[in-house]
Amino acid sequence: MSDPRTAADAAQAGKAASGDARRADAMEKDRLAQEKNAPKALVIGPKEPPPAAARPAKGKKKDPVQDPNVFTAAGPRPPGEGKKPQK
Repeated sequence: MSDPRTAADAAQAGKAASGDARRADAMEKDRLAQEKNAPKALVIGPKEPPPAAARPAKGKKKDPVQDPNVFTAAGPRPPGEGKKPQK
């Protein structure tokens, strides 16, 4: 296959590509400078673990009412209730 573009078209495309590359490099330098000067991320929350008295002892069962990480599912009715009898 031959290139259907004229020499002038190829030269114009080369100039446009090199101009785009220069602008991309400039944008990258600007971005890196902004990232370098940007404020550090804020971490919200406790910096230290809770005191030992607040943590449950090993082997002790957690109280599901007090511990939001414990979840026990309960159905609306007892198992087997409301099942249709087989014919």
